[in-house]
Amino acid sequence: MPVSQAPAAGLISTGLKNSAKDDAAHFFQSAFSMDMLASAIGNVIRSKFWPAGTSALAFAGATLLTSSMLVLCMAPLFEDPRTWEFSLPILWGWIALMIAISAISYVLNFQLQKVAGPVVFSQIGYWGTGFSVLLAALLFGDILTALSLIGLAAIICGGVITRHAVGGGYKPPK
Repeated sequence: MPVSQAPAAGLISTGLKNSAKDDAAHFFQSAFSMDMLASAIGNVIRSKFWPAGTSALAFAGATLLTSSMLVLCMAPLFEDPRTWEFSLPILWGWIALMIAISAISYVLNFQLQKVAGPVVFSQIGYWGTGFSVLLAALLFGDILTALSLIGLAAIICGGVITRHAVGGGYKPPK
């Protein structure tokens, strides 16, 4: 296994404890694998074809807008939009908060990729999963199994090794 795949192995092992519980977990493991592939392809495309002179803010905004439109177009494939309920006033506050958090996240992610490069940027998902596993244990009493701890160790080791491999720093394409 290439060193760069160690965090992915850790990420998958943290999810394996649930895959034995039901068949739906197998579907989500497969979907997750496709998501990792799509993320890797996206990282390469964004790094190689980043429009010259484009700010991270503009690139993030365009990406978020187009992906939102795609999600809206695909939503009827998963559920009937006529059943969506927006009558609770508090719901609009939550929607506004989620929009703001998503926008900030996109801007920060694109800025990170612009300054640090695709290798460092690709580690974000792994670290996020690791912190999610730890927060689930702290906040919700989720049990950290041996497989979870092995996964967390692989995420940490893979991130450290990959970071040292990039060592000299990222130089954006001209």
